[in-house]
Amino acid sequence: MNAMLCPIASHARTTPLMPFIKFGDEIYTYEYCNAKTARITAGLESQAIAPGERIGIHATMSPDVICCILALFRHKAVPVLLSTRSTGLQINALLKQVACDACLLCDNIALTSDACRTIRISQLEHEPADAHPSQLQSPEINTEGSECILFTSGSTRRPRAVVHTFSTFMQSALGSNAFFAANSTDCWQLALPMYHAAGLAILFRMVLAGGSVGIVSLNEEPDRMQRMNITRTSLVLTQLKRILDSPEWLACFQSLRTILVGGGPLPDALVQRALDHELNIVPGYGSTEMASTITALPHEEVRHRIHQSGTALPGRDVSIAANGEVLVKGTTLCKGYYQNGSVSPCRDANGWFHTGDAGSLDKDGFLTLFGRKDLMFISGGENIYPEEIERALLSLPEIDMAIVVPVNDTEFGARPFAFVRIANSLLLSKEQIATALEPHLEHFKIPCQFSLFPAPASDTITKPDRRQLHKTAQQLHAGG
Repeated sequence: MNAMLCPIASHARTTPLMPFIKFGDEIYTYEYCNAKTARITAGLESQAIAPGERIGIHATMSPDVICCILALFRHKAVPVLLSTRSTGLQINALLKQVACDACLLCDNIALTSDACRTIRISQLEHEPADAHPSQLQSPEINTEGSECILFTSGSTRRPRAVVHTFSTFMQSALGSNAFFAANSTDCWQLALPMYHAAGLAILFRMVLAGGSVGIVSLNEEPDRMQRMNITRTSLVLTQLKRILDSPEWLACFQSLRTILVGGGPLPDALVQRALDHELNIVPGYGSTEMASTITALPHEEVRHRIHQSGTALPGRDVSIAANGEVLVKGTTLCKGYYQNGSVSPCRDANGWFHTGDAGSLDKDGFLTLFGRKDLMFISGGENIYPEEIERALLSLPEIDMAIVVPVNDTEFGARPFAFVRIANSLLLSKEQIATALEPHLEHFKIPCQFSLFPAPASDTITKPDRRQLHKTAQQLHAGG
């Protein structure tokens, strides 16, 4: 068994009063969080949760949830991280998909489940039994045997249940921390949900470095972020746009050592704005299967390599297949997908994971991404990657969200249809948007039709459901 002392317990021994979690106006030390994690571990036992059982977590971000995830690792149960944006029906479907034995809820979330029993996280804390002092003093984690499950976005297909180990996320953190030179003086903003690999990876980076995480969203007051002494952050494109559009938030982020931006290639105009405002942006490319970041572009290279996503971080390898698909492998690659009671490997005979992304590598190993192979469509004999049009749309200051899907066309076979979200309640006509795109795109790539996002799809920092948007676009296009 590959066992290690739980990193939280290790830091509680050596630097007990160092901050681990900053939340609201409170600071939670490693000593405090280690003790809380031990009490939750005891609570898992009192609830008859057995090692190996898959346990859903459906909860908003808080110190309790972080300690709960760590407690499940210590207890050798499998945390299954669930989106707080999903409906009750969707959550129950996911719980059934991986045969969860229980689901842990925070007090502000209601869920009626026919898939498994539900337990309130607030009811879990128990003092460890005297017979088990190791829970507090020397709790071990089986790095290869302790698993967790994250779901892919499901934007183009049914969400897949990705099985990771404690080790894959620790290896992800090891390579990321080496690249960023992260250390115990860092406080990494946790503005991404932990049911995404990018959010969970932040926790592991700071656990490994002995630093802290600051739970603060862009919906809060900017001065809270300043009081937390945030040094680094991870964002998606829409969050970066919000920061650039807000002088108050912009001032907070100009002092950060690193602003890691993922979730897709960045529009050139947005990158240029960030550089002009002296933001230390680092474009990155990652996936759920690889425990978040795979490649990153050093900030000093961004201006000269504005279209690229950087080189592979330590512990990762990137290659391009003969058909142009991006292949990845390394110590961060997941065990596979949970399906029908077992784990199905997701790597080929040579250990490569086929990402489904199209791209190229230059002679220095810098990656350029073109888009998803399964999203590409042909219009009048020309290959169209929706992501290229989306980047062009997002380069327009009036648009802060865009998704492009194909619609049937009798003359060209298919044409691009764009859903957009207009910033600041501005009114733009189809003609105005099309004209603004002309300097950025060939004529055949300019969408034939534009529509505002349906309300549920527009209020999210995560990936919208392309399948549903495609159906909506077909209906709108057919109706003229």
